[in-house]
Amino acid sequence: MAALLLLVFTAVQVTSAFGDWWLSYWSSNPALHPISLWLAVYLGSSVSVALLLLLRAISFALLGVRAASRLHEQLAMRARLSERSPASSADRSG
Repeated sequence: MAALLLLVFTAVQVTSAFGDWWLSYWSSNPALHPISLWLAVYLGSSVSVALLLLLRAISFALLGVRAASRLHEQLAMRARLSERSPASSADRSG
């Protein structure tokens, strides 16, 4: 899951950088290609960034919930084990 999150973070940055580069390339060479091509590539890049950001947010939330759940289970198990163990001498003395 962590590898997926890292991959999505990287994909968001790469796609965003491509969109920025494409916009600067477009503004430097406006007559090179038809406007529909410029818009289609820029729109595709923007939609890709939006979808990847959504995927990143969902992945991050799921990973956080999973980590919190595991931490809670470990703490609960330690609490149950400490209830079963005999009290130490420091606990018995007043």
